[in-house]
Amino acid sequence: MLVEWRVYREGCYSGGVLLGFNDENTGVDCVTFWVKSVPQYSPPQNEEPPVFEFIHNKELIANLKPMVWQITDIIPENSFYYDFGESGSYKTFVALDRLLCVAAGVDYHGHKVRQGTVFYIAGEGQQGIGRRIAVWHIAHGTNAEDIPFFVGKTPTQLMDLGAVDEVRKAVDYMSKEYGDPAIVHIDTLARNFGEGDENSTKDMNRVISNLDEAFGNDFCRGLTHHTGHFNKERARGSGVLHGASDVAFRVSIPLNQQVLVECTKMKDAASSPAMLFELERIRLLIDNQYDPSFVLDLIAEGDEALKTTGNKMEKVEAVVTALTAMGGKVESQAPLNNAVRVELNCCEKTARGAIKQAVKMKKITAVQRAGKGNPVEYKLPE
Repeated sequence: MLVEWRVYREGCYSGGVLLGFNDENTGVDCVTFWVKSVPQYSPPQNEEPPVFEFIHNKELIANLKPMVWQITDIIPENSFYYDFGESGSYKTFVALDRLLCVAAGVDYHGHKVRQGTVFYIAGEGQQGIGRRIAVWHIAHGTNAEDIPFFVGKTPTQLMDLGAVDEVRKAVDYMSKEYGDPAIVHIDTLARNFGEGDENSTKDMNRVISNLDEAFGNDFCRGLTHHTGHFNKERARGSGVLHGASDVAFRVSIPLNQQVLVECTKMKDAASSPAMLFELERIRLLIDNQYDPSFVLDLIAEGDEALKTTGNKMEKVEAVVTALTAMGGKVESQAPLNNAVRVELNCCEKTARGAIKQAVKMKKITAVQRAGKGNPVEYKLPE
């Protein structure tokens, strides 16, 4: 004979009624406990509450807040972000442009900012940084004295929690006079890493932990980093940095005198638009001597930036392909020009422009042959 039954742990029910009956249709004797209520578990009175705690999902939902941007559609408020790129890709120019816009309350190339005090820790000499800041003020018509932007006198040591705590103390001290901090940016990670290995998961975790403990989420924290030695599509070293970040940007030079900034991670929103800049040269007069530096001038954004870059790169690669097919060397522009026209199915003017751009980017070499009026020789770099 089959018996249907349910078992409840002793003490876990109250007010239960025991019912017993026989189902004449199935021939099954059924026994069940009808439980009116099951009390929640409560620890013994003398038991210590756990250190680790959970929060109910309704509390999380009750505390939801709308997205707030430090730079609209670019960097969320109180986020952890980083830029990465090859040496010489103008990463520092990109960082300073954003930071100075926030400190000055100036729109970042059409994107609104939340003004606040900015702190910048550089790993290189202050003379170079000073020139870049000076030409930024010239380009934007701002007065350095009125802008709460501060540069650390020395690098820090991110592997040392005590050193990072000292940075926080300095930030808090200066903020009392100049206003709440908006961003603390460290450039570069390598110059400020300290005694550790950026390829080590353990060491990079320690750096992230130190930043979290000292800075929390009280303001934006930014880093400038390098690309990998072989893979230029990602940052160098341990992947812990990318995993811990809220936002990441790749900085590259797709064409001569142009800088492309692409968002490779945006944790809680749609990716920020790609931005293509030209380098605008500005001469700075220092002790009766003109020293040149650059500011960034936005020329395309979003899909247009990627399309512009892609189209020009396609033309440059066509020049390289044509020259390679010709044995890697021609003694005048005319045959190369004709080959590029065939490769791109374009007019002569477009072909000449593509060849000129390829020379600027050092994809091919142009050498003036001996003798006045002799044509230029083109060849692939050795």
